[in-house]
Amino acid sequence: MLFLLVLMLNVAAVLIGLWFYSAQLLSSSLLLWLFIPDCPLYVFLCILMLLGKIKSETLNLIIAASTLKYGLWTILVLFFYGTYYFSPADILMYSIFMLGHIGMAAQGFLLLPKETPKAAIFLLLAWFLLNDFADYALGAHPSVPIAHVRQIALFTLALSFSIAVLLPLLQKGAHSKHVQSLRSMLF
Repeated sequence: MLFLLVLMLNVAAVLIGLWFYSAQLLSSSLLLWLFIPDCPLYVFLCILMLLGKIKSETLNLIIAASTLKYGLWTILVLFFYGTYYFSPADILMYSIFMLGHIGMAAQGFLLLPKETPKAAIFLLLAWFLLNDFADYALGAHPSVPIAHVRQIALFTLALSFSIAVLLPLLQKGAHSKHVQSLRSMLF
């Protein structure tokens, strides 16, 4: 029953995310579409993982780590630039987004595979850096305070490297006895 709830929340998150990014997608080159809706894309791929449709450990790693990265990115950007996002007109929407992205980051952490070959970690970092390049060199990033876009880009790069470097520790934590019991309840 809890698994079904997680799936339904993920489906709702994907639909809301696509709605949120629809104007940006329609005004952008098709070549950038893969890089624009980061959160809805990785939550959709998590749905496929949860349903057992993705069998590749490397792809599972990229999906779980990307879900963790973009969940954390959104939480921290919303928090640090709250005056930009939490205006009286948008406070409800961004409050819901904050809660949803806390769940997204937690889901990414819980779905991290137990072990990963070193080559997969380098592939993950390359994928992160390609996404970061698309976001900040090609303009695929979501709406952020323009005056702080450089700081956000640097933070994004730091987050990409941090997750890749700390991945073995994150995986160990995700597969600890206590976290495994939570994971078995949800998934």
